[in-house]
Amino acid sequence: MSAEIPAGAIRFNSDSQKLEYWNGSAWFQVHTATPNLASAGDPTPGARGFAAGGWNSPTSVNQISAVNLASAGRSFDFANLTNTTRTGGCGSSNTRAIAGGGLDPSVTNVINIWTMASQADATDFGDLVDKVRSTTGVSNSVRVTFAGGLDDPSLHNDIQTVLFASQGGTIDFGALTAARSHTAGTANSVRAVIGGGEEPSKVNKMDFFNLATGQDAQDFGDLSGTRSSITPTGDTTRGVFMGGEPGFTNIIEYVTFSTTGNAVNFGDLSSRAKRAGGSSSNCVRGFYFGGSNDSPSPSQVYNDCDAIIIQEQSNSVDFGDLNTAAHGFASNGVISTGHGGL
Repeated sequence: MSAEIPAGAIRFNSDSQKLEYWNGSAWFQVHTATPNLASAGDPTPGARGFAAGGWNSPTSVNQISAVNLASAGRSFDFANLTNTTRTGGCGSSNTRAIAGGGLDPSVTNVINIWTMASQADATDFGDLVDKVRSTTGVSNSVRVTFAGGLDDPSLHNDIQTVLFASQGGTIDFGALTAARSHTAGTANSVRAVIGGGEEPSKVNKMDFFNLATGQDAQDFGDLSGTRSSITPTGDTTRGVFMGGEPGFTNIIEYVTFSTTGNAVNFGDLSSRAKRAGGSSSNCVRGFYFGGSNDSPSPSQVYNDCDAIIIQEQSNSVDFGDLNTAAHGFASNGVISTGHGGL
């Protein structure tokens, strides 16, 4: 039956009491509200999001690109990392950003740090205890924490952390419920939620742990489907998971940090279905930068910027472009000033 339905068809789902549209292979909820970014307000005028490193075949880059989060536009060249890298992890306080791990071109344990208000190159901060790529980073104003990852061919379940105020290497902070890579992490000041990934098969599980004190992770709930290379964002109450693979989805879903349970539908990425983009937040808006899709072949790498209002479920809207198309940023990783602990 599904093959006979024309793409773009609309139906009313009597179970969910929602309008849905057919994209040619599956039904998706229709979101009639369009986020009004101009009226959303900006708690941190002048805040910037950063895209650190990344990949546009055949090379990784060391570039740090910056985006002004208050108004739509194009990114600008901000500074450089100490090394070329992709698929590492990162996080930020209100003043400093840290990126660690990734491929350089082999798996690395290098940690970079830079000051977000000053346009100057990153400096060496220390080393990860374990070399990892395809990890994720979460942070609050005190620490940045790296969860899971891959040191070919070994998967890691390590949670390792470092303080922004203390230059040096990471220390053990706990463990995920299972070793996995290609995860997506989002957090407020106290709780981190790690979603999806590969064990090595793709999973839909979400773990959570205490970001303030450290602990072994516990089960939080499930995503709507098995996915990896998801791009996360969020604010102080919600964590948001965008896109991913397999199937290069445009799904956006969210969780409430304070309440364990399964992810809830938020909307769709309007630009396209994609994976492994960068993300940022200023605690009102969430952003998805870049990303890639292998269909049609060969792989396509994008410079799109999508934006959502985190407390308003809807489809994303266009926010501008990166100067350079890329994916696999550090951390799935763009970080922002004044994010309140993402």
